Amino acid sequence: MKKYFIITLLAILALTVQAQETIKIVPKFKVGQKMTYHALKISSMGVPVSNTEGEDITDQFLTADSTTYDLEVSVLSKSDEGWKISTLLKNFQVKEETSKTADAFTKGVASAFGMDKMVGATEDYMKGLGEIPMEFTLDNEGKLLRYDNEKQLKMFFAEKYLPVMKDMMKKMSKLMSKKERKQIKNLTVDSLLNLDVVGKMLDVSNIYCSFLIQKNDSSFTLGKSEYKTDDNFVNLEVSKQLSGWKIEQKEKMVPIDNGVGEKPFLDVDMDQNTIFEYDSDFLPTKFFHVEDGKVGNMIMKSSLSLDLVK
Repeated sequence: MKKYFIITLLAILALTVQAQETIKIVPKFKVGQKMTYHALKISSMGVPVSNTEGEDITDQFLTADSTTYDLEVSVLSKSDEGWKISTLLKNFQVKEETSKTADAFTKGVASAFGMDKMVGATEDYMKGLGEIPMEFTLDNEGKLLRYDNEKQLKMFFAEKYLPVMKDMMKKMSKLMSKKERKQIKNLTVDSLLNLDVVGKMLDVSNIYCSFLIQKNDSSFTLGKSEYKTDDNFVNLEVSKQLSGWKIEQKEKMVPIDNGVGEKPFLDVDMDQNTIFEYDSDFLPTKFFHVEDGKVGNMIMKSSLSLDLVK
């Protein structure tokens, strides 16, 4: 009898070891809660360059910039539907670090494509978000349901970008049909509001939802796993820390295949590494994301970190 008891006990222990614990990321906000995240983004771009001796001097031809800002997050209310959240972008600053050759190259490319004013407009737009809170509703699992002040945000975007878009399209008019040129000439704030790009810009600007909320799935199995999506090979590692949970995700973009064995027009080779950290209440405390790779002949490097400071 004792022998069978021991065997049964060992079998139960074996099953326990094999079972994998699953965590579900569901925010446990408190109404009135206020948080501030500090962000640092560093990015660079350039083209592969070698000198006459064949030495790689690409780093001398990179244009780089660093961006810092604070993201203030406030929990406004809770209902059966979910949470009402408000975010405000503060202290947005961009510091450019370019060599003369890199600066000339970047400005040359930007001017050729009519993009030279777009950079400044984007910086003004992001700084302007410091005066307009972005208010939105999340469901009980933390996924975005809607923007509560969508009309105000879209109007702000349209007013900022309308003159820039007209200027850019004017420079690219030779590539357009007569009908397209007329449409651009008659573009107004009201007509711009109806374009899909305005709605998509809201999603890009929503830094909290873009970076601090897991979009794909809120459930994770502790340990290591691998899987493939339509676009990426993914290695996932989920671990329990003293202060909460850590999720590390490494992605390798799947090469583009045009179906006829030819090299695609846009040749993309990109690695991404993303780390999320949550406390015991599943409040995001740290986000770190790195992209490193090539798009066509361009070398691109970027990293973004957000830390909960208070």
